[in-house]
Amino acid sequence: MAPVTRLLGCADSLAYQEGRTVRKTLAIILIFVGMFLVVIGILAQFYAPDRLEKTPLDVHNVTHLSGTAELGGESVPIKITSTTVTDSDKSTDNVVVWNNASCVVKDEDDVPDCVSTDDPGNRLISASTDQFATDRVNGLAVADATKYLGADATPHVGLVNKWPFNAQKKTYPYWDDTVGAAVDAVYQSTKDLDGIEVYVYKLTVDKAPASIAEGIDGLYSANTEFWVEPRTGDILNQIEDQVRTTTDGSPVLSIQAEFTDKQQKDSIASSHDNLSKLDLLEKWVPLVGYIAGALCLIAGILLTLSTRRRDEGSSNGTREKAAVA
Repeated sequence: MAPVTRLLGCADSLAYQEGRTVRKTLAIILIFVGMFLVVIGILAQFYAPDRLEKTPLDVHNVTHLSGTAELGGESVPIKITSTTVTDSDKSTDNVVVWNNASCVVKDEDDVPDCVSTDDPGNRLISASTDQFATDRVNGLAVADATKYLGADATPHVGLVNKWPFNAQKKTYPYWDDTVGAAVDAVYQSTKDLDGIEVYVYKLTVDKAPASIAEGIDGLYSANTEFWVEPRTGDILNQIEDQVRTTTDGSPVLSIQAEFTDKQQKDSIASSHDNLSKLDLLEKWVPLVGYIAGALCLIAGILLTLSTRRRDEGSSNGTREKAAVA
């Protein structure tokens, strides 16, 4: 019986060693995976926002507004189109350069977004272009714009075309091209826009000296509301009420307009998409990484401790058998 007993003992020992190797390997894998998931969670929580919360360098945005204008004593329907495109060649990791073209036309006879000055229907009200550079995080115009735009660039101050990421309930300076200066955009209220929380800021200009038409100086007044999604700083609606008069108060042009219904729907849909991406990377990835990582680490540590206890038990058993023998 002794040879059979020794054979069975060897088989048990071999099986134990194989099981021990499997448990040890599995414990190492669980600990490694756990550490990896925790690191992913840390990166997503503390590193990803700095990379994600930056204005992209490949933006091509067309914004449409509609409303009415009082022009020469006549009220006419209008549409306003603003096209804003980034210049990636001139932009850097911290600064984004923009080119903007805006056009206001009478909304008559299926008019396109813009027409030339010699339009047969005389539908052009105004057209302008602009170039500016802003910080990719806080949205403010950069002080040394000539570095990116050239010596002939018009200096801009304040926010220009969007709010900063994680906007606050406070007053921001906002560039008004007609005035040629930054004007206070004052936080007014918080509203719900199709399930998205937006901050409403109001910009007010009261009879400021300005160029009201090409070569004509006069007075400019405006009340503008910006409906801003605070996490991304995107403008989801803009309500314009402008009045331009001569210096003696005679009316020249007044405009009342806001984002078209389609523009609002598109902006809201885009905002929902952007917020979902931010939530995924800044909330869910860290949460899953921490929870799953912790569970893997705990399982790996418990499996390691269990293996050690088995080793100690096996050693004690072997010593006892040797003593009996």
